[in-house]
Amino acid sequence: MASDGGPRAWAFLRRNPVYGAACREAFGHPALEVAPFPLRIQSRADRKAFAWGLLAWEIPDGTGDNPSPFWAGAPTLDGELGTEAPPLAPLLENAGARLSGLRLADGRLILKIENRSQAAQVRLRSGLVHAGLESGVATGLVLRLAFWSGPMQAIERLQALASLARGSGRDAPHPVDRELLTVLDARLAGKSWRETAVDLYGAQRVAAEWHRESWMRARVRRRDKKARFLMEGG
Repeated sequence: MASDGGPRAWAFLRRNPVYGAACREAFGHPALEVAPFPLRIQSRADRKAFAWGLLAWEIPDGTGDNPSPFWAGAPTLDGELGTEAPPLAPLLENAGARLSGLRLADGRLILKIENRSQAAQVRLRSGLVHAGLESGVATGLVLRLAFWSGPMQAIERLQALASLARGSGRDAPHPVDRELLTVLDARLAGKSWRETAVDLYGAQRVAAEWHRESWMRARVRRRDKKARFLMEGG
């Protein structure tokens, strides 16, 4: 999964009403671990989120505060603390990136780095990380790559993480995704095919080109089919 793959998948999943209902029923109030960044503790209820490909529930409130949840199946770099690396927190802060974490039941820590509409995950072994991530402390984050999955995949993960740390993440979704999400939002809101087309193309163009056998109507229906496929786990 590319660094923007998680946020893209989340954009569709958080619109899924079945996921939303399951999340609101199971979410509760997650426990937090003391840390210089938001650090949740994986709960027993979070295990039910595995069915959706998540390590923990994420409220689909649509605020955009969390571009991506903690994914169970996302490509994740392995890391460790090391004195040869610069402090992580100020590096990310200077790039406009955000850091959050999830403590797994087995003690390991998943770090999530987000910048605009991109995100990446790093897995740390069990243990305290406070000293290594606090601003002004010399210890930083060292990444380890497993080349058994292929050197190009490892390099792609490093490049994605580097773009986040540099602050070069993308601001907006791909135009195709914007179109799919516009159709999905309209249909979930109960709008007709024609009303959905107005959201996409504008009232004037729809008035001139819309009819039962038009390309426009067929395209809107195809967009809806693909968007629902992605929303339901595609």
